[in-house]
Amino acid sequence: MRRTILFAFISILLVSTIAVFAVGPENALHKILKAYLSSQGIERRFTSTPRYNIAYFEGGENNKETVILLHGAGGNAITSWFRLLPTLVKKYHVIAPDLIFANLADYLKNNTYSISLDTFLVDDLVRAKRISQYHIAGLSVGGLIAMHVAQNNPDAVQSVMLITPAGHNLEQLTAVLTSKGDKAGEWFYKNLFQHPFPVPDFILAGQFKRINAIVQSIPNMLKSSGHELTPRYADIRQPTLILWGEDDKILPISFATPLVQVLPQASLQTLTDCGHGVVWDQPALLEQALLTFLNDQTTTTAQ
Repeated sequence: MRRTILFAFISILLVSTIAVFAVGPENALHKILKAYLSSQGIERRFTSTPRYNIAYFEGGENNKETVILLHGAGGNAITSWFRLLPTLVKKYHVIAPDLIFANLADYLKNNTYSISLDTFLVDDLVRAKRISQYHIAGLSVGGLIAMHVAQNNPDAVQSVMLITPAGHNLEQLTAVLTSKGDKAGEWFYKNLFQHPFPVPDFILAGQFKRINAIVQSIPNMLKSSGHELTPRYADIRQPTLILWGEDDKILPISFATPLVQVLPQASLQTLTDCGHGVVWDQPALLEQALLTFLNDQTTTTAQ
């Protein structure tokens, strides 16, 4: 019996190793996560609009309230939200698109990026799905995009959840990253989590390169479209939850106070023993905070 179990374990390990080297470590990870989400009723889908071909994950379609999740720089929908999606779809219709930021390193080779491109992408996706009202959550740069979407769609966006959002602090972050030179990607990733998971650098090499490309492009982006970055805070009148890790090394928690002060209906909740990678460091606290906030908003709306 033990020999059978040992043989099965070795076989699975061997097949997994072959798969990693056959399709690449990142592709292998995505395939595994995609299969996991599919088992939870969350599917990878695509839609085309006049401006975009949009890839997104979707689940919980039979639930009344819709929540849109926007990832941050260097990530994408599947790696950013795979821990949160299975819980949210039990009660909410959830859509998590891949933003242009997910492929920014490739996009910037022949194009100029601005926040409005991803703002329009969310607008197009919502229109294609025929969603009239929704809640929106954004992680890091996704939080900046979420604020722009909320200010532009005051009647459609019911509430806003900002998870260590970027934007008002982007120049300071850029200064730190550019000072790291060709080690910026490695520095960013290794300071992203309070409790990093043990992944070898050769698997993360692609992430390091992409983040380096993004860092190198941000100064030009700030010069060409810096005026677009700052949201019209006074126009974001929806109930807003701001979540911040107390030990965030990428965007220190000191950035939170001025943001709370300029948003009309914002409240701040800090997360202990947590860095910038909230979805990994404190998934249970994040899940609880979002569900409590969403429940409060949907209960208020129903009354």
